[in-house]
Amino acid sequence: WKAEGDAWLASAGPERHEGGVGGSGGAEFYGIETRSDRIVFVLDRSYSMRLPVPQKGPVSGAKRDEGVAGGTKLEVAKNQLERTIRKLPPDVHFGVVFFGANVRDWQQPPGLAPATPENRKRATDWAMTHEPAGSTPIFAALAEALRYAKIGGGKSATDPAGADTIFLLSDGAPTRPGTDELLLGPELETAIQEFLEANRGFKCVVHTIGVGPDHNRQLMMRLASETGGTYRAVGAE
Repeated sequence: WKAEGDAWLASAGPERHEGGVGGSGGAEFYGIETRSDRIVFVLDRSYSMRLPVPQKGPVSGAKRDEGVAGGTKLEVAKNQLERTIRKLPPDVHFGVVFFGANVRDWQQPPGLAPATPENRKRATDWAMTHEPAGSTPIFAALAEALRYAKIGGGKSATDPAGADTIFLLSDGAPTRPGTDELLLGPELETAIQEFLEANRGFKCVVHTIGVGPDHNRQLMMRLASETGGTYRAVGAE
């Protein structure tokens, strides 16, 4: 990555669905837009997501400053997800992952679901059932999201059916799966590098949303910048 990452990022932009919604495909989540039609939404449902969103900054990051209802960070996140999925064009294929006490898929990978009216309703109904629990296994959730990039047995970004865009939302710092222990120092750096290496062949763009004042800003900014994505902080002091 150190040897080739800069050149890859500089050359791959048009293929990585950066920019605003337009033409076929497209979505907007927390005010971040993509033209992709193969998207995975990855949302934190850890115990800290039960807390209210601070009001000193934007709560939802919604485009045109519309705002999204909800009293807690998780309620706002679920309502924002519902808003986004409801507006998906029919040619978009998508998946949804929640992480906290464990990692849960709406639909098992590697298959992405077409954004039919039935699937949009099924996905949002499923999302609304989640309650805050557990810690913040961000990298386990990202590994799960990459499984959607392998649809059809593909092993690279040339797979025409696999996911190429991930939206990651979290309000905290990454933990070891199944524990409350934070990933820090060399262990955190190893987890970052392992994800970037796993993503090298797929070239998934990772857009990151940090909710509240306690999310790991440096991590979320780095994941976005090193994959060609956008970072946004919402509800932060």
